[in-house]
Amino acid sequence: MLTLPIKRKWFDMIASGEKKEEYRDRSPYYRARLDKYFAKEFYIKLRAGYSSNCPSLTCKAFLKTGIGKKAWGAPDYKCYILELIEIIEEKDE
Repeated sequence: MLTLPIKRKWFDMIASGEKKEEYRDRSPYYRARLDKYFAKEFYIKLRAGYSSNCPSLTCKAFLKTGIGKKAWGAPDYKCYILELIEIIEEKDE
């Protein structure tokens, strides 16, 4: 399962159901990690920070590319869009 740290602001919006997508640049770093999931459903863990005891969400996601919503933190150019389909588990560690 892919694990990605995100800022607490975005984490809280996802946990509340307000934010339905997470974004990543189409850089070589993310290309190596995400391309195998392209156009497929998969599970992802989103963590509110880098520490071992930070809150996390396990979500079912779908990977696509495009231009996301600026209000949800998307850049102004084509990027990876992790469409968050469903929150499977929430841990407040």
